[in-house]
Amino acid sequence: MLNGWIEVKTYQDDGYSGDNFQRSGFLKMLEDARHGLMNLILVKGLSRLGRDFVEVGRYTD
Repeated sequence: MLNGWIEVKTYQDDGYSGDNFQRSGFLKMLEDARHGLMNLILVKGLSRLGRDFVEVGRYTD
């Protein structure tokens, strides 16, 4: 637990470009979120989530 937050899992896509949303860690994170395994996703910055800001906007909505 860190500052009252419980870290469930860390998803990584080392070596993959943020231009591509077909990254294994990203897809696994989405699958886990859709199954209700988390209620919040934290990223260091939106550019770390993806480089296509229109597509990132779709996910953040």
